[in-house]
Amino acid sequence: MATKLTSFASRVTPHVLGCPDPAVEEAIRDSCIEFCERSLYIQDTLDPVDTVAGQIDYDLEPPSDTLVAKIMRAWYKDVRLGAFSTDVLTSPDIYSPTYAGFSGESGEPATLFQKDEATFTVLPAPSLSETAVLTVRVALKPTRTCSYVNDTLYNTWADTVACGARARLMAMPNQSWSNIQLSLHYRTLFEQGVNRARRIAEHGMVRSPMAVESRPFV
Repeated sequence: MATKLTSFASRVTPHVLGCPDPAVEEAIRDSCIEFCERSLYIQDTLDPVDTVAGQIDYDLEPPSDTLVAKIMRAWYKDVRLGAFSTDVLTSPDIYSPTYAGFSGESGEPATLFQKDEATFTVLPAPSLSETAVLTVRVALKPTRTCSYVNDTLYNTWADTVACGARARLMAMPNQSWSNIQLSLHYRTLFEQGVNRARRIAEHGMVRSPMAVESRPFV
């Protein structure tokens, strides 16, 4: 389910009287995008992807009106793929769709890295064409043209999103609703909400008991 961006307006407009509705909606959208990019709170598992023998690049296909902010985890069949760091690259060839892997090796994909919001790369290049064998768990963010966002942004994080939008609008110079002091205040509240959401995204909502297991010395 999705919530219309304008649903947040009642939490923003009274604080920026005189601000045009399109500007309010844009600030809400930008706040939602930043919240999702930084908290990685909105996550989904995409439909499994087919491999093509010798091909390393594959498209990310998130739900409508969303982009992939970050790949969180990935699997080839039932085996979790390792994260490939671009820091170790010595050649730009890997950014070519025809690149087949180091020294041309192929086999079963073992590592993955995200090239951009629409593409990811697996290495080594698959030696077989197989159906629905690559699965990715991703963090999502709204697009710049969306009119609706994930329900959770409204049901759980409406105040945080609203604070982010207020901060953006109040930081605009030379407007009747400009207020730098309040902008900084709402920005702080927004940051606190993002940090809280990030912790939940990383550790889940279930609190694990602290426990120490004794072990014999050898």
